[in-house]
Amino acid sequence: MNNLYNPATLKFLDRQLEKQFLVYYFSQKIRQQRRALILGLILYLLFSILDIVMVPDKKMIFLSLRFLVMAPAAVMNLLWTYHRSYKKYDQLALFISNLVGALVIMIMIFIAEPPVTYLYYAGEILVIIYAFTFSGLRFIWSLALGLLVIFIYQMTAIINDTPVLYIVNNNFFFISANFLTLTASYIIESTMRNDFYSSRLLKIEKEKVSELNKNLEKTVLLRTQQLEQINQKLIIELNKSNELYNQQKALQEQLVQSQKMQAIGYLAGGVAHDFNNLLTVINGYAEILLNEIAPESKYYDPIDQILQAGGKAADLVRQLLAFSRKQVMHPEIIDMNHLIKNFEKMIIRLIETHIQLDFQYLEEPIKIEVDPRQLEQVILNLVVNARDAMPKGGKLTLKTATVEISEDNNSRFEKNEKGKFAVLSVSDQGTGMDENTLNHIFEPFFTTKVVGKGTGLGLSTVYGIIAQSQGTVYVNSKPGEGTEFTILLPLQDQELIEEEIKIEFAMDYHGKGIILIIEDNNDVRSYLEVTLNYFGYDTLAAHDYDEAFPIFKQLNANIDLVISDVMLPGISGEKIIEKFRLIKKDLKFIIISGYANEYLKDEDPIATGNFLPKPFNQKQLMEKVKNHLSH
Repeated sequence: MNNLYNPATLKFLDRQLEKQFLVYYFSQKIRQQRRALILGLILYLLFSILDIVMVPDKKMIFLSLRFLVMAPAAVMNLLWTYHRSYKKYDQLALFISNLVGALVIMIMIFIAEPPVTYLYYAGEILVIIYAFTFSGLRFIWSLALGLLVIFIYQMTAIINDTPVLYIVNNNFFFISANFLTLTASYIIESTMRNDFYSSRLLKIEKEKVSELNKNLEKTVLLRTQQLEQINQKLIIELNKSNELYNQQKALQEQLVQSQKMQAIGYLAGGVAHDFNNLLTVINGYAEILLNEIAPESKYYDPIDQILQAGGKAADLVRQLLAFSRKQVMHPEIIDMNHLIKNFEKMIIRLIETHIQLDFQYLEEPIKIEVDPRQLEQVILNLVVNARDAMPKGGKLTLKTATVEISEDNNSRFEKNEKGKFAVLSVSDQGTGMDENTLNHIFEPFFTTKVVGKGTGLGLSTVYGIIAQSQGTVYVNSKPGEGTEFTILLPLQDQELIEEEIKIEFAMDYHGKGIILIIEDNNDVRSYLEVTLNYFGYDTLAAHDYDEAFPIFKQLNANIDLVISDVMLPGISGEKIIEKFRLIKKDLKFIIISGYANEYLKDEDPIATGNFLPKPFNQKQLMEKVKNHLSH
């Protein structure tokens, strides 16, 4: 923070910031100034006992100086602190009071006879310590007072014919006391200035987070209202077709539900993409602040809370992406039975003792292609819903099976294509749901739980993950008869892949190299530059292809890595990489995006190993960069 203020005078370079600090300084120090004036007055008068003992023949002069000069000056200063005009002149008033105290002692030194006069030099040191550390005098005023007092001391010593040995000795202690107390004054004020500036930054960040939350709520509310209007129009249109056969009406209702879920999916994906950019910036800068502040600082915990809140917001966004089927998936061929068995302990910990758990597994392996972590999330959400539906107890059953759907036996699973499928069912003996509730359960933010109990994203996340895994979710429920969720996922013929045990070592993220950043979001681009520069990398930045191409064409031999967003004006990030690779075939690159785009499925050169989803933290970014540059 040294570049914020003049290191010699400790004055902020920004005039407005300096004015704000002076107001802050006065509010923090006014009580200390009053206490210091009272304490200084008491000590100054108590030392009159020394005058009576050491200079009895001149005690009246010394007592007059203490009681008729210094005491009134201190009292007037103290009384002035309670007047509103004092705020403007507090430093000048303190300077004068302390100078008067020093001058009075100088006069005593001049009047007293050696060797008694030498003892009063200690009084000057006490005045310095008091003025620089206790009185609330700022550093620049303390420096001026110290230099002036030293000068006056030298003149007094010379006029008073003080022996050179005493002058040298007293100067050593006098100047040392000046230096030490000025150093303390400097540290105290610079610490206050740093604290003031940090608290100001923290307040700004809190206001940003608060404003983002308000905007998110407004955006969700507006989009929800728009969707409700669309739903109303669709219902009106459907009501006009009552004359159609019951079968046609049922098909139309299914179409409406599908369109509604698709519309909500587009909404969720769009909102999630925008807020992933914002969360990348908020969490990134909060992480930078946290790394720069000591854990014992009073600002460490508030910034950590900002980072934790940002993490929770990122989790909500991930759930929205799951529903909209735009999240990054890492599918593997796994045995569904094996996954659930390994997850049993977690499920048992979630269930209260008054609920009976029943696991029913098919004997042979059930091979499916899914993201294991995402399927665990699906099971977790369904189990928690089942638990909450049985407050008075009951039985919760998880069952695995396989089914082959053909023209003859597809009545229960009419929405599925024909073929062989893995079946996972989660059933409870809870309160159940009516038809109206069933029509809305997969919609984001819809919940039947009390306020504060759930986010309304649990089942929408289940819907999105299973749909993105090429599966289907069926629900069977009636009020008072419990609920059964049945998930169908395509069976696979491939061999199971054993998990590799990876040993992770602590990584040093610092390095050297030139990295070209292509990002149209100014805040995200700035955060990437700040973070990469912090770890020693040089950066080149561009808003889009038109800015990036001349830079790459001229400096491609020196560019070690390209980091590009997917969605850019004019031409997408992956197309830019293709064009750059025509110039430099061995180009290393990282693609970043707010959600997993369709190119991850179709584009072979743009593999998931080069993809980094937003929002990412400092560790994820730098691990990706380090891994790419080290290979």
